[in-house]
Amino acid sequence: MIYVSSIAALGKEETSNDVDEETPWNNNDEKTPYSYSKYGAETEVWRAGQEGLEFCIVNPGVILGKGSPAIFYFK
Repeated sequence: MIYVSSIAALGKEETSNDVDEETPWNNNDEKTPYSYSKYGAETEVWRAGQEGLEFCIVNPGVILGKGSPAIFYFK
């Protein structure tokens, strides 16, 4: 399974803006409801992995698609 999450589900580094999958999640930090929902969903994917599911989690910073203002369509 490939789960597309978000960088919103990653922890926050106190001394730097650099964040990766190793950055610890801290429930004392103020976060958006979106962040909590993505973190919770990732937790479920990790739990399923403990039960044998092969998975990969992708944490993009931005997802662009049809209708996104930054996309140029070529014909």
